[in-house]
Amino acid sequence: MAYEISGSITAGTVVTQNVTGSSNTSNRRSGGRFSPDGTKLAVPVHKAAADAANGISQDNSVIEIYESGSSGWVVSESFPANNHSNINQTPTVLEWFSDTEIVVGFAAGSTGDVGLHSFVSSSAHGWYDSANNPSIRRTTTNSGRDAIAFNPSKTLVVIYQPFQSQPGEDHFKIHQCTGAGLWSGIQVDLGVDVEGDDNEIVSVAWLSDTDIAIGMT
Repeated sequence: MAYEISGSITAGTVVTQNVTGSSNTSNRRSGGRFSPDGTKLAVPVHKAAADAANGISQDNSVIEIYESGSSGWVVSESFPANNHSNINQTPTVLEWFSDTEIVVGFAAGSTGDVGLHSFVSSSAHGWYDSANNPSIRRTTTNSGRDAIAFNPSKTLVVIYQPFQSQPGEDHFKIHQCTGAGLWSGIQVDLGVDVEGDDNEIVSVAWLSDTDIAIGMT
């Protein structure tokens, strides 16, 4: 495969594909993620355009899902990125848990429900329905500056703060991704450096389902 890619670059046959969002100038898009099967692209959107059919008001944050078709990558679905108690929440991280479940992190300051929430696709109600298909709160940890990383089999997820230097703010927590509600987790103390300061996390990478590498400074 490496040879084929290299050959395509040399031959100038690599094709790029732009994914164009809507024309609403107040939108801010970032952090798009492809589904495990590669057929969908989920993008968090802040201050999305109103979409009455999907229950989206002008000030709501939403998750837009793009799929490839004859006209390129276009929005096929969208749903409100909130947990019902605060419609103006801002999603800070997004990852696919499976082809039918998306995990979204809400920042500190959200009304009562800070943490990771998962949205499960339903054939009857789509990705979101306040009565029949609400989001499921998975953790109580997520500050808005956090990053998340699932292990290869999606049985564990680590929530951590990269590049933190303020005392008491750095953390590294591992959650077990099981159960219908909150995922249980443990706090991991990463210790201090030779000068007695908290170690700062630079990067995290799962080496296997049970081993994780942590870059610190």
